[in-house]
Amino acid sequence: MQEDLILKNKTLSKYHRLNTLNIVKFLNTKDQDTKDSNRYLYENIKRINDSINKKPIDSLLYIDYFSMKMFLNGKNKTLIEIDSMQKNNKSYSDVFYEILRENIQVYPEK
Repeated sequence: MQEDLILKNKTLSKYHRLNTLNIVKFLNTKDQDTKDSNRYLYENIKRINDSINKKPIDSLLYIDYFSMKMFLNGKNKTLIEIDSMQKNNKSYSDVFYEILRENIQVYPEK
């Protein structure tokens, strides 16, 4: 039902529709089969990385990327990954990295 609504939604871009669909699939299956449910997140990460490679200046894609990583690895590991990116990638401002961190920190625990 939820999946059909997402697929039929034409106000979202194909990218956002597929990412949202995979998040719903992940949430619906994560208590049943972790390996299978994580596959949906890995599909999103691949799509996001492809988009980053095509549009490296689109910094909003990193919010999507780190959100998927948070689902997979938890908040703490994701925050460490953001810190590592900041140390190695000076293309973005400190404010950008603070926004990434805040996006992860404010996400509900459940």
